[in-house]
Order: sequence, then structure tokens, then C-alpha cells
Amino acid sequence: MIRIAKIILLILFVSCSESNKKSNREKELEQQLESKNKELESKNRKLESKEKEISQIERKSNVSPKKKDADELFYDLQMNELKSPKDYLDVDGSWWVNLINETVIEGSISSVSSVAIFKDIKIGVNFYSKTGTLIASDSFTIYEYIDPGATLKFKKKLTSQYREAKSMSFFIVGASPVYRH
Repeated sequence: MIRIAKIILLILFVSCSESNKKSNREKELEQQLESKNKELESKNRKLESKEKEISQIERKSNVSPKKKDADELFYDLQMNELKSPKDYLDVDGSWWVNLINETVIEGSISSVSSVAIFKDIKIGVNFYSKTGTLIASDSFTIYEYIDPGATLKFKKKLTSQYREAKSMSFFIVGASPVYRH
């Protein structure tokens, strides 16, 4: 009976110390949270102070920001689109191997740009086995212009043959921008 009482007391002691450990951890986390909140409040006060300074400087200088005219807006939009042709061009198509063992690729390139014109569009092609393993990659360039919102059809013969390929995918590698003023 005394042994059972000792075991019960030991279990109670262990469970009490575990709950104390948890509460100590909780207290530590609360302190960290308070510290982070104080740090955030300090940063907010500094930000508000900087905003007031800027506002005072703007009032003193009495200068209003310059509004952009249509030409400047067009130029900004064009420059933004020309930086990343991959975002504004899309390619899709199909392929087959002809009787003289050339891989024939036929497809279309679509431009979703608002104002940018691209040229010399480099297209990448990945060929996959029936298990989905990449067998080969190839690329070629279509030496044409593509206007905003236009679709350009193409047909290209590759001298390499990909008879083992069961599927393929196209992707835009890049394109040259055409700058207009």
C-alpha cells in the first residue's frame, strides 16, 4: 500500500512539474510577443514621423507631382512589356516525323501584349517518352514580327528525328523587342 501511495505521489509530482514547464514556456512566448509588439509600435511611430516630415516638405515646396501624358504612359507600358517576352507570348502546336525522317513542327505563337511588338521569337521544344521521361530538347527561331494581340502561324522542319517520343511541349525561350517611339 505504501508503494502504491509513493507511485501516485511520484506521478502527481511529475505531472505538476510538466505543467510548470508548459507555463514557463508560455510565459517566455508571451514575453517574446510583448517585445515584438513594442518593437512594431516603435517602428510605426518612426514611420508616422517620417510621413509627417515628407508631408511638411511637400507643403513647403508646394510642388504637385507631374501627371504623365499619353506618350509617357505608352512608353512606360511598352518598356514593361518588352522586358519580359515570355510573359506576353504563348506558343502551342503539334509535331510528326515525315517520310524522310524530318521532325515537322507546326503551331502558332500568340501575343497578349497591349503595345509591345516582338520579333525573332525563339521557341524551345521538349520531347518525352511514353513514360514521361525527357528524351531530348531542341530550339529554333521564327524570324517574323508579331504585333500586340496577334497570332502568328509557323511550320518548321528539324533535321533531328525523335521517333521514340510520344509527347512534346513548347515554350518561349525569348524574343527580341521592337522599340517604337
